[in-house]
Amino acid sequence: MTLDEAIEHCEEKAKGCDSCSKEHKQLAEWLRELKVFRKIFKTDKKEQPKHHKPIHGVEDGEPEEW
Repeated sequence: MTLDEAIEHCEEKAKGCDSCSKEHKQLAEWLRELKVFRKIFKTDKKEQPKHHKPIHGVEDGEPEEW
C-alpha cells in the first residue's frame, strides 16, 4: 500500500458514522502531514553529510542519536 492509497483509504473510512470515523480522519491528516515532510526532507544519499548516522531504533519517542 502506498502513502496515497493509505490516505485515500482513511478518507473513505472517515466518511462513515461509526466510532472509527474520527480516528480515520485524524490518521488521514497525519498521513498527509507525513507526505509533506517526506517531500521537504527527501535527499539523495549522495547529498547526505558524511557525519550522517542512520537511526537504528526509537526509545521513549526519541531517536537514539541526533
